[in-house]
Amino acid sequence: MVPPSTSTSPSTMPPPPTIKAAKSALRKAMKTRLSTLQPSIIESQSTAVSNAIISWPKYQAAKSISVYLSMPSAELSTAAIVRDALGKGKQVFVPYLHVATERDQGRDGYLPKRCMDMVRLHGLEDFEGLESDSWGIPTVSDEGLEKRERVLGGERSGQLDLMLLPGVAFQPINGGGEDGMIRRLGHGMGFYDFFIRRCREKSEETAGKGPLLVALALKEQVLEKEDEEVPLGDHDALLDGLVVGDGRIIGRA
Repeated sequence: MVPPSTSTSPSTMPPPPTIKAAKSALRKAMKTRLSTLQPSIIESQSTAVSNAIISWPKYQAAKSISVYLSMPSAELSTAAIVRDALGKGKQVFVPYLHVATERDQGRDGYLPKRCMDMVRLHGLEDFEGLESDSWGIPTVSDEGLEKRERVLGGERSGQLDLMLLPGVAFQPINGGGEDGMIRRLGHGMGFYDFFIRRCREKSEETAGKGPLLVALALKEQVLEKEDEEVPLGDHDALLDGLVVGDGRIIGRA
């Protein structure tokens, strides 16, 4: 993966050193914490999250969703959610990374070297046939890409009702109550934050409301103690909700 552009215009300034260092330290700490989890624990929590999502009225009402495709370890599996959504006839979009072009540029003029779009799966057979990338993540091939709907680019454009995101660490604001939002720490590449920003811009252009942003997390990824905090930069998107490996759905979602 290639990090975003190092342009120093006001809208693309990197985070202050203190925030950047705090994020780096938290990623390192979370990597150590998650490395101790047994596969059986991750599998059990993946089942709990999948069951919570599948029985959630807002998921059931969503006609189109995007969902990350999971790494083979240290991350909640989303395979059951993808299969359920496809089986119920929902439009399912998954991440696709590509070299950025001028059409990907945001309103503020920022254009990273690489960015992410969400592309639609044709069906269950299409999903099961995806090949894994170097990270072990099932990935959509460039071949036949022009025949897929894309949320941001391409000739055929789709929209999202619900977006299910990954992350490294999460912090419920105001205790995760109904009015609270969720802080998210990503892997540091900026793909999701930039996509969310562009997705919101597109929704405004079409008088839409944009997707509900909900993350999926292992219990160990949630910071809920008073002395724990997910650092937040100017361009870090707050989320509407969080589904945790103990089955909880928290936040204003």
